[in-house]
Amino acid sequence: MNNNHWIFYLMSQPETRSHTAADRACMDRCRTRTGALFPLVPALLLLCALLPPPAAAVQPCGSLENPYGPFDYTNPIDFTEKLGIVENRHFTAAVESLKKGGSTGSLARDLDYTLRAFPNHHRALYAMARYQLLAKGKGDAQYTIECYFDRGLRLKRDDGVVWMLYGIYLHKKRDYKEALAKYKKALEYIPAAKASDLHYNMGLLYADMKQYEKANQHAQLAYALQYPLPGLRNRLKRLGYWKRLSPPPLPDDAAGKNTGRQAPR
Repeated sequence: MNNNHWIFYLMSQPETRSHTAADRACMDRCRTRTGALFPLVPALLLLCALLPPPAAAVQPCGSLENPYGPFDYTNPIDFTEKLGIVENRHFTAAVESLKKGGSTGSLARDLDYTLRAFPNHHRALYAMARYQLLAKGKGDAQYTIECYFDRGLRLKRDDGVVWMLYGIYLHKKRDYKEALAKYKKALEYIPAAKASDLHYNMGLLYADMKQYEKANQHAQLAYALQYPLPGLRNRLKRLGYWKRLSPPPLPDDAAGKNTGRQAPR
């Protein structure tokens, strides 16, 4: 029986209801490709088998694939061997301070280049967040800042500093609920002994939320870890909520956390 006769033979067979999930998925794919569902299922299955599977879903924030990288900012080898060439040309002091672009001549393009090579580059993420806050949008950047945070976390989900920076950005936007959620994720990954920045920022957030007891708890932890800036302490003193706790307790929202690793500075 030649191929044409075989197809007509299949089309002549009675339809059955006992199809597997794979069969149904195949039929859906064939319906999409052909614009109509053939009335006879066996012939449909044969035709579907000849079609390639659908392409993978496109990431709304772009693929991490890049001609150079992507590299992990927290990986000591990547940090030592791969970072210099990127920072020397695209993440200069002028770029980080948002004064002027690097080798591309554009702040946004140099920050974007840095973050495509090192998606979880902490300082570049913070600079991009400041750039987009000033621009009130993504400006000339390829992606929104939310996408850059998404890309950083796709590369390394347990990078607590990226979670913290995301929280700082949302805090600056006064999205307190989401900022707190990001800070709590950061608590899962940043070691307790290196969490002074995180506790300081959580203290500021709780103060803005008028939850002053929690703000004081995080302030005590931050200053016990030698955090240098006095702003949170001074604010709590003015409000009458500064109270030394010895030893500083672990806040309720930090219990059982702080088991991860922090990135190199």
